[in-house]
Amino acid sequence: MEDNKNMISIESSETVGESSAGTENTGTENQQQQKMFTEEELNERIQKAVQDRLNRERKKYEGFNDIKKEYEELKKFKEEVELQQLSEQEKMQKQFEKLQQERDELLNKYNAMQEQMRQKELQFQFRQLAQQNNIQYVDAALKLADLSDVEIDEEGNFVGLEDVVKNLIEQNPFLVGQQKEKPKPIGEPSNPDVEKPEKTAEQLVKEAEEKYKRTNSPADYVNLVMLKRKYGFYNR
Repeated sequence: MEDNKNMISIESSETVGESSAGTENTGTENQQQQKMFTEEELNERIQKAVQDRLNRERKKYEGFNDIKKEYEELKKFKEEVELQQLSEQEKMQKQFEKLQQERDELLNKYNAMQEQMRQKELQFQFRQLAQQNNIQYVDAALKLADLSDVEIDEEGNFVGLEDVVKNLIEQNPFLVGQQKEKPKPIGEPSNPDVEKPEKTAEQLVKEAEEKYKRTNSPADYVNLVMLKRKYGFYNR
């Protein structure tokens, strides 16, 4: 009987040991399963958090494409407006340049007419003054005269013209005509002794021609013409 009791006791202890061992194994498996589930859940939560963050960021920029499109349209519109304004400015600039050119042309024509009238008036007054100073060949004197220094005062008078005529006569005395001889008093000889010229008319004209050929001077040409007219060479 004692042996049977010992066997039961041993079996019971073995049974209890097996039971406790089984319980320990089951707990370990449950802990492992619980641990694996927690990692998956954690990964899911991480992925969800990341996805939520991305979604929130997308919401911030979900209108960016529309804004970018509007910006491109506004930029294009601005460029078109600037181009149109530039075209208008270019048109206005061309019109302004054209008007300015027309104004300059009219102003040049006006100045040319004024200068032409001034020269005509200057030549007219020169002719009058030359005749008053007994200049015989006025046209020749006008060609020889230097009128560049003559100025016009505020009243329209030519200043310095008399000096020009005076200097012209001093430098070219042959321009002045010979004064007519005064009538001789009654009782004086009608044919007084007159000194005959040392040279003949032909010799004087020939010398004048040779001098003009050498110098080609307007003054020498005028002198030659005067001598030919004086001695009647044009009538021969």
